[in-house]
Amino acid sequence: MKNRIAVVFGPTGLVGGYLVRELVNREDYTRVICFSRRDIGFKHEKITSVLDSLTDVTQIADKISGDDLYCCLGTTIKKAGTKTAFLKVDYELPVAIAKAAKKKRYRKFGRDFLHWSKCHK
Repeated sequence: MKNRIAVVFGPTGLVGGYLVRELVNREDYTRVICFSRRDIGFKHEKITSVLDSLTDVTQIADKISGDDLYCCLGTTIKKAGTKTAFLKVDYELPVAIAKAAKKKRYRKFGRDFLHWSKCHK
């Protein structure tokens, strides 16, 4: 399918950065919308960056619009600083994103519509 839009949460990490680079090189994607807390570090005509603290995904749920959603959020307890902060990134935010995606009628959990990936260093 051509003219697809990918939505990526966590495009600045190891997995997310690799994923975004792969998506912009695919012909079937015309846009890649990246939600992150900081600049993703590179520019491309297909990329739309949405800088947000990501502390309340319900506020950005209306902005989640595309064909495929990828959640590459993840951290370590060392980087997060506390177990609470770790759980926020590794559990609470992905669950909130999944709920928002469900409201937007992303129906499948898998490579076609909704794909979750995490990487811990």
